[in-house]
Order: sequence, then C-alpha cells, then structure tokens
Amino acid sequence: MEVGIYYRTSQVLDLVSQQRGRTKRPIHKSTLSRWIADLGWEKNMREFSEDHLKILIAVSQHYASGGSRAELMKLMENNTKWYQQAA
Repeated sequence: MEVGIYYRTSQVLDLVSQQRGRTKRPIHKSTLSRWIADLGWEKNMREFSEDHLKILIAVSQHYASGGSRAELMKLMENNTKWYQQAA
C-alpha cells in the first residue's frame, strides 16, 4: 500500500455525505458498495486513498445532479480522468 492519507469506510461515508449536504440522512453503505462495484474496485474495500475519496465525491455529485448510471459509465469509458473535471 502506498504512503499517504487513508480513510476508513465510515469516514468516507461521512465525508461524501457532508459534501452532498446529507448529514441528517447519510449515504448508506450499500450505496457506497454499489459505486465501488461500478468503478471496478476491490470488493469490500476498507481503506480509501485521497484519490478514491475524490472519485467517490464526483460519483455522488453526478447522481445528485440527476445523472444516470449509464451516463456515468460512458463518462468513465471515454475519459479516465473524468472525476477531475467534475470537481
């Protein structure tokens, strides 16, 4: 594992929820698991890097703005750095 800041699942859920303004109804762990699967990451991840967090925040923003899963998959397919443009 690379040296850097890593977040636990609970921290990621809190940070992504805060970023989306969902502190009273935080994003559920099953939603995070679905996003991880869509991104092709390791199942049951327990530690997330800064880059992972940035990508998950971008995914959350995509869905919050009314984007669909199909649109997200197309974005990821056409541009590997799509999440940097979303920030």
